[in-house]
Amino acid sequence: MKICIVCYANYCRSPVAEHLFKNKFPIQHIFFSRGLSPKTSSNMDPRSQKYLENVGIKKIMHFPKKITLNDLKESDLILALDPLILNDLNLKFPSYRFKIKSMNFMCPKIILQDPYTLNDEGYVSVMRKITEVCEKTEF
Repeated sequence: MKICIVCYANYCRSPVAEHLFKNKFPIQHIFFSRGLSPKTSSNMDPRSQKYLENVGIKKIMHFPKKITLNDLKESDLILALDPLILNDLNLKFPSYRFKIKSMNFMCPKIILQDPYTLNDEGYVSVMRKITEVCEKTEF
């Protein structure tokens, strides 16, 4: 199964979810992340990198990328990090709605807000919620 994880900038949340899922399902599935409007950066947010290192996932190189029509065609499942991303994907790619789900579909009470403008404590709180959703998600 090929699974694309989408957030706004492919800078904070989706790279973390991508690598948490890769760690959980190292051979069963292919994971990659994209953004609706990727940040022009050569890596992920340093706080995301630090979080992954703290949970034992080290030396990750990441380059934010924009989701493309080809990504949707090649994916079996597209996971949106929040309702705004879900809505935007459904509006931009209506013929692929059957592939698009909210990432928290197995844990609907866990909100995965964009942590970009949050302080460090709030940021880590969102990362822990992403970890919890990844741990509870099965494909």
